[in-house]
Amino acid sequence: VYIWGGGSGEIQQWTLAASSEAMADDPLFDARNHFHLGLYQSAINDAMNTTVSGDSVRVERDCIMYRAYIEQGNLAVVQGEINDGSPPALRAIRLLAVYKQADDAGKQAAIASLRGLLADTGAAVSEEA
Repeated sequence: VYIWGGGSGEIQQWTLAASSEAMADDPLFDARNHFHLGLYQSAINDAMNTTVSGDSVRVERDCIMYRAYIEQGNLAVVQGEINDGSPPALRAIRLLAVYKQADDAGKQAAIASLRGLLADTGAAVSEEA
């Protein structure tokens, strides 16, 4: 990467080796980056086209993809594809989709379900919500 040097008029060369190595080690870098930039369809496409090994990375990939679907307003896709047999992180995302389209009573039910999910997984549950 070349950067115009301060007042000296020189062009200085900077390397981004550390960044490039980090991106190479993270197969979900593009999907995560697109999600945080608000490029939800690109995040979905990247997630769908990324081959991952290991259950934890697969779950993280699916979390990024389903969160992007939620941000696009495709709540039915999320609710239809994530079921009770899915990992807890994905079930929590399904509850987010349920919460976003529910009325007040449905939102309270989604919160109660989330508390139950957290209790089942041994996570700390705050009563302040």
